Amino acid sequence: PILVVVPDPELRRAIEQTLTAAGYGVRLRDTAAEAEDAARLAPRCACAIVATALPDGAAHDLQRALRATQRDLPLIVVADPTDAHGVVRAWRDGAVDVVLAPV
Repeated sequence: PILVVVPDPELRRAIEQTLTAAGYGVRLRDTAAEAEDAARLAPRCACAIVATALPDGAAHDLQRALRATQRDLPLIVVADPTDAHGVVRAWRDGAVDVVLAPV
């Protein structure tokens, strides 16, 4: 499955529908804490899609935590187009791709 950690319900729903239509299993989480718990309980994910802005922490902290449970986990970061710092940090922290969220 693909772990999706996006607090915006509309964007999360759109990502879920797209991935499900493509035949992927999806685990949805709203917060970094929920995502960390999910990764600990069922650590093998094909990929993680993580928003840069999370209600309980920053994406870069979550990236490190997810990588601690699954070292080879590909991470795709969903960034606010106005957050250049977040985009650069995502790349620096090992994201395989950065996607700009719709405004």
